[in-house]
Amino acid sequence: MSATASIFPATLEQRIDEITKIREALIKEASLDGDIEPSNGWSISEILFHLHVVEKSFLKIMDVLLNSPKVENKSDEYLRTEWQFIGQFVSNRDTKIEAPDMVKPINAPSLEESIHLLSESRASLLQYLKTITLDQLRCVEMEHPVKHLGLTISGPGWVSFLGHHELRHLEQIKELKQTSK
Repeated sequence: MSATASIFPATLEQRIDEITKIREALIKEASLDGDIEPSNGWSISEILFHLHVVEKSFLKIMDVLLNSPKVENKSDEYLRTEWQFIGQFVSNRDTKIEAPDMVKPINAPSLEESIHLLSESRASLLQYLKTITLDQLRCVEMEHPVKHLGLTISGPGWVSFLGHHELRHLEQIKELKQTSK
């Protein structure tokens, strides 16, 4: 995987920096050669549209969680262990996971429009993250929508999950480009 997301982000600002760097690498790679539509699997535009839908869903979910009863404040040690696990688990492309229906890239737009939508959803995410604190995020958690995974992730973990999920799809885009040559 990439060198980004290799140092534990102890603050919300560091988590934001982590996902920002990953996004930059993703957009750079996705923009290089145009869209590729394989005979089996998602095209680059579908991958990016999927990431946009995931990010929009995250915003809705976080809003609900932050207005719900709180859980025990997660310790720094817990967050570090969770971050390491998320990085190892999500980045492992050998583990195939089918996207939940709610985030499948149905009727994905063009590559250019998907990049634009990703930019919009990221701007909304960054604006939202300015209104909350790491301490607020430490007190919420949610089970991953793919229930058989059995993952419950904290608020800060979900922020980093977005980045690691994008790293996973960045590798998918690279593989797609290699197999299409």
